Amino acid sequence: MNYQSEYLCNKCGGLIYINVKTKEECCLNSSCSRYPKLIIIDNSKEVEKIMLGRIEDIKKKVRFFSPKFKEYLFDLRENLFNNMDKGINISFFHALNELILIVSSTSLFGRIDSIQKFDNVVQEFIQIAELENFLDSLQQKVNLMGKITLSDKDILTFQLKYFKAFIEQYENYGLINYSRKDRAFKFETIDVQEVDRIPFQIGMEMTPFFKQFFREMVKMKMLLEYNYRLSKFAKREFKKREIAGLVSIFFSCRGKKMVWDEASFTNHLKRNEFTDEEKKFFKNFIFGNKDKFPIGLNYLGKNIFYPFSTLFFAFYFMNSLGEKNIVNECKREASLRFESEIRNYLKEKSYSVPFDGEIELIKGSYKYDIIAISHIKKEVYLIEVKYCDLPPSGFSGLNLRTIKIEYNDPDSSEVKIAEEHEKRLSEFSSNISIFEKMANCSIKDYVIKPIVIMKYTPLLNKNNSIEILSFDKFKESY
Repeated sequence: MNYQSEYLCNKCGGLIYINVKTKEECCLNSSCSRYPKLIIIDNSKEVEKIMLGRIEDIKKKVRFFSPKFKEYLFDLRENLFNNMDKGINISFFHALNELILIVSSTSLFGRIDSIQKFDNVVQEFIQIAELENFLDSLQQKVNLMGKITLSDKDILTFQLKYFKAFIEQYENYGLINYSRKDRAFKFETIDVQEVDRIPFQIGMEMTPFFKQFFREMVKMKMLLEYNYRLSKFAKREFKKREIAGLVSIFFSCRGKKMVWDEASFTNHLKRNEFTDEEKKFFKNFIFGNKDKFPIGLNYLGKNIFYPFSTLFFAFYFMNSLGEKNIVNECKREASLRFESEIRNYLKEKSYSVPFDGEIELIKGSYKYDIIAISHIKKEVYLIEVKYCDLPPSGFSGLNLRTIKIEYNDPDSSEVKIAEEHEKRLSEFSSNISIFEKMANCSIKDYVIKPIVIMKYTPLLNKNNSIEILSFDKFKESY
C-alpha cells in the first residue's frame, strides 16, 4: 500500500470499525491478523421482520382515523419544509413521508380525529424510521453486530470509524439527527451565492432560478436517498415538464396551502400548455401511488397543494435531471469561493500567495489551484483543492473504499487525486525557473510540499508524497 490512513487497517487495508461499548478499534476482515475473536451476526432479517410488523400494526390502527389525518400529516410536512433553514430531523422526515404513503393508499373510514392520537402515531413511526435507518446501516455495513461465542447473550455493536466523516456532511446541510448547533451549516457562506430574484415562467431557462437554492437541492437528495427503502418511494419517472409544473403550482399557492377542485386543477395545467397526455402523467407524478409517496394531496374530491413541499420536491427532481446538473455547476462556483477562503487564510498567516487564481506554468498543461510560500520555513506549498460532497452511495461500508480508493473518478477517488497531484509536483519541480519568473521571487533550495485540501475529512492521510487534509486539519497544521 502506498497510502496511509487512520481509517484503514495497516495490515490488510480494510475498513476499521470501533466497538461502540469499549471504543476499541478492530479490522473485521476475517482473513486479517487484526481480526478479533468474533462471530459476525447478520440479524438484518430479524430487524426487518420487527420493522415490517410494526408498520402493519400502524396500518391497522390508522384505518380507524378520520380522513383529517391525511391533511394533518401533509400540514406537518409543510411545516418541516417551511423551517428547513433551522435544520431537519432525518427520522421525523422519513416517518412523515412513509406515513403519508401509507394513508394515501389506505381507506380511512373511522371517526377518530384527536390531534393527540394523530401525534402519538407520528411519534411511534419516528421510532420505526429509526429502526429502518439502523436496518439500512446493517445492510450497508456501516454498523455490524457480533458475539465472542454463539452461546453469548451479549451482542456487540461495531461502527465504521469513518462514520464521523459522514456526520460532517450531514451537519453541513443541517440534517440534525447528528448535528451540533455550533457545527451545523458549516460551509453555508461558501455554498450560497447571492443572485437576483427572477420571476418564474413556464418554458424559461431554469438555471438562474434554481442556482440560489442549490444547497436545498443537495439536502433533498441526501434526505430522500438516505436509505434504500425511502429512495424507492421517492424516485419516479419525470421530465423537465414535471419540474415546471411543480414550480408553477408553488407560485400559484402564493405562500399558502391551496385547494383546487378537479376542474380548477385541470384548467391550471391547460393554461400552462400541458397536453391531455401530459396532464394525466403529471397527476400520477404528483399524487403518487401505493409505491410512490405523494407530493400533493388528493382526497374527498379536493386537490390540496402546499407551497414549500411542492418547491422542495422540485429541487429534488431538478438535482436528478440528467441533461444539465445545476448542482454540479453551483459546486464548481462554490469551489472557487472555497479556494479564495484558503488563500485569505494563508495570507492572514503571513504566507506569500503570489496569485489570486489558478495558474498554468506551461500552456495547456496542469493547472495549480493555490501556490503558497513560507520564506521563513523555506517551503513552497502546491495545493490542490477538492470541494466535493460524498455521493449518497458512498455512505456505506460496502462502497466507501471502492469510491475513495479504487475508482478513477477525479473528484472522489483520493488515490486518483493524489496521483494527479504527483504529476503536478513533477512538472513544477522541473519548471521552477518559470514559476520564479511568474511570481517574481526566488525559491532556490526551498522544500516543495504537495497538499490536497478536501471539503470534509478524507479517508486517506497521505498517498505517496501527497498529504491529504480537510481544511480544518490544514489550519491545525499550517
